[in-house]
Amino acid sequence: METIKGCLEHDYVFWKIQKLKLETEEKRDIEEVLEKYFSFIKHIFLVLASDSEFPAISMVNLSKFIKTCNIIDKQTRSDRID
Repeated sequence: METIKGCLEHDYVFWKIQKLKLETEEKRDIEEVLEKYFSFIKHIFLVLASDSEFPAISMVNLSKFIKTCNIIDKQTRSDRID
């Protein structure tokens, strides 16, 4: 579990969540959810990236994944997704 936590802390500095104007409590809540599901998220990333241009995920594959999982709702602006 410490390895996963270390990976999460390392990766966190590269996430775009830093750009969002969130309250400290909101950021903490997001961090807790990401930590809880980090191993699943990493697995999903590896699957998507392996079908793209590893280590990147192509926009086509990302779009398919987002659509398949119904991640985007009607209030989400498309320019906020990348």
